[in-house]
Amino acid sequence: MTGLRNQQGNITHYMSVHRDISERHQQQTIAANQKLMVEAVLNTAPVAIALLDQSHQVVLDNLSYKTLRSDFSDEPVAIALNQLKGKQEVDGSFNEGQTFNVEVGKGKRKRWFSCCVSTVNISGSEVDDYFVPKVSRYLVITLSEVTKERRRQAQQQLSELRRSTEESEALHSMQEALHAAIHQIQGPINMIDSALQMFCGVSNSCARTAAMQAGLEAGHAAIAQLESALPRKPYEASQSVNINQLVHEVTELSSDRLLNRSITMQLSLNGTLPSLTGQPSRIRVALKQLIDNAIEAIDYGKKTRREIVCSTQLVDDEIEVTVEDSGPGIKKELQLKVFEPFYSTKPNNNSGCRGVGLSIVQQVVSEHSGTVQYLSTSLGGCKARIVLPLRSRKRGE
Repeated sequence: MTGLRNQQGNITHYMSVHRDISERHQQQTIAANQKLMVEAVLNTAPVAIALLDQSHQVVLDNLSYKTLRSDFSDEPVAIALNQLKGKQEVDGSFNEGQTFNVEVGKGKRKRWFSCCVSTVNISGSEVDDYFVPKVSRYLVITLSEVTKERRRQAQQQLSELRRSTEESEALHSMQEALHAAIHQIQGPINMIDSALQMFCGVSNSCARTAAMQAGLEAGHAAIAQLESALPRKPYEASQSVNINQLVHEVTELSSDRLLNRSITMQLSLNGTLPSLTGQPSRIRVALKQLIDNAIEAIDYGKKTRREIVCSTQLVDDEIEVTVEDSGPGIKKELQLKVFEPFYSTKPNNNSGCRGVGLSIVQQVVSEHSGTVQYLSTSLGGCKARIVLPLRSRKRGE
């Protein structure tokens, strides 16, 4: 509005120009309301949603995405796109609505997301775009956290692995115990048989040795019963074995015992370790026996330093696995004897000692054409060293 003045400079009239903006106000109000409705819908969505422009900058997101972004130092969509680039080019051709998984973090802080990528083509709003249409390609990425589900699945797998490993350990222990019992019974029987031959000749029949003859027959019957009671080893086909994976699994299985006893477990694994052909469940049992033996040794030693170090490395065409502990150690003259069934360097009243664990280890390693031995270690305790060839050796090689 502008005032009109006369010759004396006084305002006598007012002049104004009016323009009807009702339609523009209506359109602006509709657009604002639509924006509020879209934001309301997006913010109530249980998944994180982000709209990216051609330079992969976030131009629109919802409340879930803002919350997720506060948990990470980097933009969540940048993490997702970087992992997707490892599979294919984002700007290239891909299936509309393609889904992929994203892992963020390490260890117990690792989180998993199920992501979906789709495209939106936006027409240009400039005047020149009316004559020469210009289309911009935007990306819509959704991130749905599935960490709880993945951890639940991992826990179920761990529980199943623990159950099967315990069954295998019990079976192996029973086999070793029965074999050892048969071996120990066979010794006295052989002595009785030798005595009968000395007293009665080849016939082993003599009136004054009837009791010895009865004992000999009872011994042979007992051995036959023990042999019939030997459980059969379940069949397991040879397959590709990742030793590092087995070490991680055994460490996870033993995590509760390690925490309860305040023992630290360090892993020094060769990341480029090749696979070998073998029976993974039996090797897993052998590795767990070594870890359990190291835990028991540290408990028995009552030392201040409570540490276990497990390492893997490739030496020529063989994989070497070592388990070192800070326990009391084993005397050099006993480093072979500890593999005998029912022998242990721990007291007999130790409830955790069965005396067959290391004989199981030796049996499993021998089945895979490998070797196992105990050595001294810088930790002050023992070092169990397993060497497994990448290919099974034939007899005589």
